[in-house]
Amino acid sequence: MKSQDQNTFIFELLCGELPSHSQKFILQEWNKHINSTFKTYGSTEIPCEFQLFSTSRRVIAKIWNFPLTFISKAVRKQGPEISNIDAFEAFLIANNATETNCTKKTFKDKTFWELTKESSTQSIESLLQHLSNKFIYETKGPKMMRWSESTLHWFRPIISILSLLNDKLMTWQYDYITTSNKTSDHRQLNRQVIITNATNYENSMQRVILAQKEREEKIINQLTEAYKNNKCEFHLTNENASIVEENAYNAEFPSVLTGSFEKKFLELPSEIIFTVLKNHQRAFYIKNDLFPKFCIVSDSLSERKDKIINGNENVISARLEDALFFWRLDINTQKSVCENKLRQKTYYEGFGTIFDKIQRMKEIAKWICSQKEIYDNIIIAIEYSKLDLILQTVQEFPELQGIIGAYHFKHQHQHKNEIFDAIYNQYNQYKITDKLNNITKHIILIDNIDKLIMFFMLDITPKSSGDPFSLKRSGNSVIKMLCNIEDFSINDLISLIEVWAKSFASDKQNFDIQSQKLSSFLIDRTYRVFSDEMNIHKDILSKMNLLKKYNFHTEMNRAKILQENYEYFDKMISLHKRLSGLITEYNHNINEQDKMDSLDHKTTFHRTLMNKIEGVSSSELESNIKYAIENIDKVNHLIDTEAIHDSKESINYDIAFMFHKLLDNIIFCETK
Repeated sequence: MKSQDQNTFIFELLCGELPSHSQKFILQEWNKHINSTFKTYGSTEIPCEFQLFSTSRRVIAKIWNFPLTFISKAVRKQGPEISNIDAFEAFLIANNATETNCTKKTFKDKTFWELTKESSTQSIESLLQHLSNKFIYETKGPKMMRWSESTLHWFRPIISILSLLNDKLMTWQYDYITTSNKTSDHRQLNRQVIITNATNYENSMQRVILAQKEREEKIINQLTEAYKNNKCEFHLTNENASIVEENAYNAEFPSVLTGSFEKKFLELPSEIIFTVLKNHQRAFYIKNDLFPKFCIVSDSLSERKDKIINGNENVISARLEDALFFWRLDINTQKSVCENKLRQKTYYEGFGTIFDKIQRMKEIAKWICSQKEIYDNIIIAIEYSKLDLILQTVQEFPELQGIIGAYHFKHQHQHKNEIFDAIYNQYNQYKITDKLNNITKHIILIDNIDKLIMFFMLDITPKSSGDPFSLKRSGNSVIKMLCNIEDFSINDLISLIEVWAKSFASDKQNFDIQSQKLSSFLIDRTYRVFSDEMNIHKDILSKMNLLKKYNFHTEMNRAKILQENYEYFDKMISLHKRLSGLITEYNHNINEQDKMDSLDHKTTFHRTLMNKIEGVSSSELESNIKYAIENIDKVNHLIDTEAIHDSKESINYDIAFMFHKLLDNIIFCETK
């Protein structure tokens, strides 16, 4: 008998082509099955290690470091009523039991099945068969197939099942399929492979890379080389990474091939070319103004790579030809023509047309933009921001909404780069907030404010059960944009809502309620953004008053500085409370003349402290905190003496009072 660390079990299911989403789902389900089975089978936990693999044609479970036998615990469990036959069969399967393990018990005039199992030594083979049954019968996706006259249901037709425990064949029957020790390697080799031992499985497979990560690395390395050969550099952006992953799931032995397309297609914006290559062929774009090329990933082992390349070139050229036709048609469409079409295109029932939305955004801009120069540019950007919604190119490539509009604007206004960027990035507020220019931030802010006002005034609000219109994300965008605009506070925002939304409320009598809902919603989003996205500690947020007259930009900087000095924050709060109590007590005990006398004492310490408080701004907050930290111990010592109570000259009281004011400025952000 082999020791525990030498035992290995291989289960391979060979089937038709599995798409990437099916592979991911199967691996997740098999992971759950292995964990649950080895933890609960026989009412005991059995040690093991495992690894799962998938390719476009197979799913594999490799399990090792488990014992060949284990001791099951005694089990006594009540089952369903004896009259419920279907429930009883499911009960037996779930508990890996037979009817002989069950007896009938009567309780309160009803008769139930009761499962009884004694503690016993069991073979691991029974567990592995139970696990294999789960792999096949209990892995259920949203779309399953049934083929020929088989009773099996699986994601794709099953070709064969391999099942080996060490060197022993586990022979089980699944409809027309009997498990064996035979499989096949890469499809083009068309070679049957006999596995003699579970530990030899991986080495026996020719031209099949089982690990997804290894296939991805192979693709990335070959792409890097292909780009280098064309004097370009391959960057693993999020978009490229997703294409690499998709190709790795679809190829057992991937190889990168390079093709080309006609130079005339360079008339198209690079974003359109990239989208065509990604959507239709999962290909990569090599930007070269002289010789435009692309890379594809093939699973072919054939030496005739030219046929594969030519086939892909034909498909890509046809798609680019369509895109070029739409692009030339759209780029020359006049603004007035687009606006007329937008007047006929409904934005949302009750909101009017998209053209109406543009007019509302222009009105909101008057409230938000204080500088004339930026206001004029924002109005231009708003007028062009939604024009591409009626262009044919956006109908063909919806993911390029905003980007096509930016190029449409650029075709008519060559030198307005800031406005081009604003239209281009208007839907990217969730990705690149820090890199957006000022006009873009205003466009995103205005667009989302209009969206929130309209939905809330129609009493369409996010619920705990769902947020189908992404209103929470829009609220977050409003707060994030305000944090990057220096002259706008939440009070300004609430005032805008109250005035602007009044004319759009669905029920004039309930306007105050709907307006209050939106104001409360934005206040909640403010704390959410500061807490979840800026990682400001809840203790700091509870002390800061984010709802005062100060603008979001200032409050964001203050919160970040306080977060950086959080280790001293508790000390500041504690000292602030102590000083508040002592100063209140002192003021109660001294007369007015004593108070006047105390102000005449201007020691060096006092003058320094006064200078730090008077005229302090958010940019000086960090130095104030450092000053407070350095002197906390001194003031603590001061409080611990009786001088603060007894000194008629009240120098110590004066110092404590000014230090208290400094902490007010730091903690509660009550500075200019």
